[in-house]
Amino acid sequence: MRNFLCLFIFMLNVCCIAFAQEYSVIEPELELLLERGSEDKVSVTIVLKPHADASALKAKAAACHNRSMARNTVVNELKSNSGDMQLSLMDFLRAEEKRGNVAGITCLWIANTICCDAVGDVVYQLASRDDVLMIGRNKELQMLCCSKEEFTEAIANIRASNAPHLIQVRASAVWEQGYTGKNVVVAILDSGINDEHRDLKDHLWEGYADTDGDGAADDLIHGWNYATKDENGNSNIKDDYGHGTHCAGIICGDGTSGNVTGAAPDATLMTVKTIDRSGGGSPAKMIRGVQFAIENGADIISISSGFKSAQISASDKEALRRTFENALSAGVIAFVAAGNDGAADGEAKYVDFPAACPPPYLHPDQEANSGGLSSVVCVGAVDRNNEYASFSSQGPVTWQDTEYGDYLYDEEDTAHFGLIRPDICAPGELVYSLNHTENDKYKLNSGTSQATPCAAGIAALMLEKNGTLTPADICRIMETTATKLSDKKNNLTGSGAIDALNAVNGVEAVGGKPFVKVVSFSPETLLHGNGCELSVSVTNFGHGNCSSDAVVSLLVDDEYVSIENNSASLSNLGINETKNIAFSIDVMDNAPNNHTVYVKAKVTDGNLSWTDDIVGDKFICKDIM
Repeated sequence: MRNFLCLFIFMLNVCCIAFAQEYSVIEPELELLLERGSEDKVSVTIVLKPHADASALKAKAAACHNRSMARNTVVNELKSNSGDMQLSLMDFLRAEEKRGNVAGITCLWIANTICCDAVGDVVYQLASRDDVLMIGRNKELQMLCCSKEEFTEAIANIRASNAPHLIQVRASAVWEQGYTGKNVVVAILDSGINDEHRDLKDHLWEGYADTDGDGAADDLIHGWNYATKDENGNSNIKDDYGHGTHCAGIICGDGTSGNVTGAAPDATLMTVKTIDRSGGGSPAKMIRGVQFAIENGADIISISSGFKSAQISASDKEALRRTFENALSAGVIAFVAAGNDGAADGEAKYVDFPAACPPPYLHPDQEANSGGLSSVVCVGAVDRNNEYASFSSQGPVTWQDTEYGDYLYDEEDTAHFGLIRPDICAPGELVYSLNHTENDKYKLNSGTSQATPCAAGIAALMLEKNGTLTPADICRIMETTATKLSDKKNNLTGSGAIDALNAVNGVEAVGGKPFVKVVSFSPETLLHGNGCELSVSVTNFGHGNCSSDAVVSLLVDDEYVSIENNSASLSNLGINETKNIAFSIDVMDNAPNNHTVYVKAKVTDGNLSWTDDIVGDKFICKDIM
């Protein structure tokens, strides 16, 4: 009997241990919520065990001819992989959805994660599955502090055409070389934008979606909104908080209202609203925003928000790192704010997530304690004197307690010094940019939120010069050309203060190939009648001569204007050489006075391996006589 009792107790302990292990995939906060026994559904994040093979994705991307093709290949591969891996789980969730136990199922293919609302019994069933790694609570968190305009009286002292932070990073010297961010798409994940602001409205990204429910994706959109409660979001990207418009202006505010505020004033802005009117959001919404940006062709992502380490669970951290690891495979770089919890009170605070994710380039000072990579460039802030801004959050961080288990940190072991954060710093003190409440006004704000879009804009200048740059190239060049603020990369200012001119000069233009751009049009007035001459000035900024196949084409879509021959040969346009090409334009006699004609030009060269068009400035012809 005693033996039987001992055996029974032993087996009971084994079962209890097995039970505990079975449900250890449920994170503590969610477990406490479930223990209350409520019949209400709870919003959860389900992280699946298998995830994409970064090495395999990288190999497939490398086999592609250009960055756009590589990005699409990785997106399709991630969708396919997630679809296969999630098939059984999705079947289970759909069945429970029909029973009323599950709602709002959302697949995050970029992280092989699923979000949904589920009753407690379903959550426990999910925890027993072999394909589930962990389940956490998907909750709304405060991401931004109350937005406010700082030192409004100081705005009166800004009289220059370029905002002070642009002078500090020497952006105008890059513009003089002809690089202003043209044809580079920068996605901003924030509180939306004022899309009627005069400094933004003429270079917004354009896409199409079915917003009216007619089944056809034929409605023009400038981005997408995941901040609302709609299951699939909507196209309303209006900024009802103020943060997003200010940050967007630092990327590409073009000065139409008086002051240039954007480092890349001609970049194309894609807006993904992930933060609501109270400054709140969630990791899941951020991940959906990253998905949208990558799937719709963004070259650069700028994120001026984040989550405190204590706010989010291990499942959130896991999903965020997977997201940006796969963004790296897709060739899309992400600039993310370090946070504003610096050591002003004497105690250093760690950087936010996802800024805590590793960079695309491993600095030599990090190699002694290395780990995996992602697309995240963590951006800290400097003041107007290029000195550490006291509010800027500091590293190090570690991933040793996650599935990744890298970047070890031990206060007593100097060999385990964690992951150095930030990577780079940019101006973040009293930065002058756009006001969301009016269509032609500005304001001053401070924070790593302001430093981040400045770095993203400079990356756009670099990509315009050479569209083949990888995220690792951009990060490496930025770090190695920065103004050094310390002997080594450190947890205050990273590799130093970003310098736009040094960064762009550190980029080789299109790998030795020609890089031809339309730089100007003239005259400013077209006259009625035949044979009005329009001159187009074209410059080769590349490292090689154009072939005999190179042509410049004039594109006009106007009922009152026609061009008999709209293409002309550039015939071996040499390095740094400029040619003026004259086109004959016919203006109809019935063209109204003061009619505006929009003219664009593109340059193509048969020798170029990349396929993006090079498009000149819009030519606006006014005051037709």
